[in-house]
Amino acid sequence: MRQAILDAPANATLEAQLALAYSELGEGPVAVRSSATLEDGRDHSFAGQHGTYFVSGLEDCLAGVKHCWASLWSEHAHRYRLARGLDGSDIQMAVVVQRLVNPDAAGVLFTADPLSGSRDRLVIESCFGLGEALVSGKVTPDRFVLARDGLRVLETETGDKRIRILFTPVGEEREIPLPRGTSRLPSIGQTDARRIAELGLRLERLFEAEQDVEWALAQGELFLLQSRPITAAGGENADRTVWSNVNSGEVLPDVASPMTWSFVRPLVTAIFDTIFSTVGLELGDNKFFELIAGRAYFNLTVLSSAIRRLPALGDMEVDELLGGARLPEEARESLGSGDVRGIRQNKIRMLFRVPAFFAWALAHSPSRAARFISGVRREVEAAASEDVTRVSERELSERLAAYAKEFADISDAIGFALVGFLHFSNLTALCRRWLDDDGTITNRLLAGLGNMASAKSGLDLWRLASLASESEEVRRLVGDDGAFHRIRPKLESTPSGQRFLFAWDEFMAEHGHHARGEIDLMNARWRERPDYILHVLRGYLQSPSETNPVALHERRAEEREALTQACRTRLRGPVRRSIFNYVLHQAQQGSLARENVKNEGVRWLAMVRSCLLELGKRLFDRGVLAEPDDIFFLTVWELEPVRRGEADLDVRAEVLARREEYNRNKALDPPPVFVGRYDPAQQETEGSQARLRRAAAPRVLTGLAASPGVAVGPARVILRTDSSERVLAGEILVAPFTDPGWTPYFMPAAGIIMDMGGMLSHGCIVARECGIPAVVNVGEATKMIRTGQVLRVDGRRGEVTVLDEDEPV
Repeated sequence: MRQAILDAPANATLEAQLALAYSELGEGPVAVRSSATLEDGRDHSFAGQHGTYFVSGLEDCLAGVKHCWASLWSEHAHRYRLARGLDGSDIQMAVVVQRLVNPDAAGVLFTADPLSGSRDRLVIESCFGLGEALVSGKVTPDRFVLARDGLRVLETETGDKRIRILFTPVGEEREIPLPRGTSRLPSIGQTDARRIAELGLRLERLFEAEQDVEWALAQGELFLLQSRPITAAGGENADRTVWSNVNSGEVLPDVASPMTWSFVRPLVTAIFDTIFSTVGLELGDNKFFELIAGRAYFNLTVLSSAIRRLPALGDMEVDELLGGARLPEEARESLGSGDVRGIRQNKIRMLFRVPAFFAWALAHSPSRAARFISGVRREVEAAASEDVTRVSERELSERLAAYAKEFADISDAIGFALVGFLHFSNLTALCRRWLDDDGTITNRLLAGLGNMASAKSGLDLWRLASLASESEEVRRLVGDDGAFHRIRPKLESTPSGQRFLFAWDEFMAEHGHHARGEIDLMNARWRERPDYILHVLRGYLQSPSETNPVALHERRAEEREALTQACRTRLRGPVRRSIFNYVLHQAQQGSLARENVKNEGVRWLAMVRSCLLELGKRLFDRGVLAEPDDIFFLTVWELEPVRRGEADLDVRAEVLARREEYNRNKALDPPPVFVGRYDPAQQETEGSQARLRRAAAPRVLTGLAASPGVAVGPARVILRTDSSERVLAGEILVAPFTDPGWTPYFMPAAGIIMDMGGMLSHGCIVARECGIPAVVNVGEATKMIRTGQVLRVDGRRGEVTVLDEDEPV
């Protein structure tokens, strides 16, 4: 339907009418915007589902109108209607063409407080230029709170608006930096704020609902850009399911590619089937692991109901078990509001099976982990010795299907994570009871263990930088701005360069399988992106000579040994000391096993990716795929029929639709925990709420005390490891999450702060291992902290204090 609309010739009468209307607008740049029936209501909003286009010229304007019509039949709009039970047979699409103006200021108005829901207060956010700077989070907006009665200005806050976005004559957006003095001036005055509020109240009366209004001011004239109802909360029968990606977000932090999901979902399903069937529980048809906005979420409502039935874990908070998330009050109330139908439990059977479950978990010993690791190594090394370009297309496809089955069959490996959790819990309880520990002793007893693969990657990279700094020639070449493929021949021409390259190649052989979001098969590995590692290395070379994470790691090991002896001395009697020694050994080995087993799993996935890349190239060469990496938008089970030309789908069209959906989901930012159905249409409102929370951020943030110690330094907020930013020596890394792909950022950091994370998440384990103070599970730290603010991280108390509120360093 979409393509038929786009391919249809333009109606001559319509084209003439459009030309006339366009000339009346001045024939300049315009916004061509969709406006469908049923588009916005109190219970749903199609924001972002239909098309909007910024164009200049009659021909492009006509094309924009056709694209708006076609967007009515886009796959995501159709799915949105189906999900909400809306009949699409009689829905119609109008198109609004608006002259683009370069406003002096723009922003949003809520006729009810978006944080408290109070109808007594109206909230305005504004910035210089186009509102895109505000919506995208590129500036901290000005904020006005007005009383509904009399429109008195109750609160004003002036944000730091460092850029202004304007339209160019051809309708393109352009960012213009603002000088320091101008960026702190208010973008609108209180008189303008009252005018905007009056407009909002008129709209509210007209539409008989609280409104979310977009507006602009140009040369004193107020323009209404858009108004929609603030989507109403559900009633008594609203969906109260609690979804969380606090734990899964550390493994799959981004939108999952279809290929990755076809590997991961069967594995996770098998893992929980193994756990619950072992103890005599059946979840029935309840879904507990789903994609929401393209991201992996756990259904905490189902899992908490199941966990409450387990004798040994029934009193445990489900958020603690699944990553230490501090649930919002609404979510906590929903989890305790009732049971879940369909979960079956045989209590008599469970009495006999729970001991068997713990026996199964405890059987995942360090020696068993070593056997698992060596088995994966042998398989990966055998695959690496083979020239994959000489493997037949059919064999590649069959091999990938076998890999998918093998991946699901390794669900037993979850035992290493569970036993690590059990031993960590035992050590925590023992230290609390016998040593009056607040968590500090436990964390320090797990520091500087050595032989932890995820920490070793960062330490080895630092050693590589140290080797480069030993030769002025190597340091100069590595520090150059050139790409690695240009630098390598120069390094090969000198003895010192050859020594560096030998160490480089060893590093890539041992650690090159890592990546950001390394579980996703679509993500390129370090060995495929040597320039990324070179970029990090250059940052290390700029660090002060006194910065030495390798030496710090060694000191933490010495401190751990001294603390261990001190603990033994405090414990009276050989029995207690023997128990302490056993529990400590198991906790230390369990921590290492968990990280090292996962490391080899990622190495195995890199092997799978190599096969996918080769098969994707073959299918591209044959014209089956439009691009080689389109293979990641298929599932593993579709590979063979696609290869043979027997797939019951239009491969290119389906891949294109999936890629479009992937890109739309990438633009969304769903919360880590939410109740009910996540509605992408609320994204703009939720983004404004987040900005309001950031504007009112407290000076002291609290989270989980993950790694003891105190650090003071400027913040470095990094959202993705593929960004161009570096962590400089002495800075505090503020990140949404961390996986092993983030480890290079840890080495120069003085402290670590994370939005997500539990005591056994990757970031906590590596921070403890390297002796870096860390606080995790802080919430929206990456949204409330700005790069440059001076922070104090207290890894013992679990507190982050903003010492310099206003001025970045």
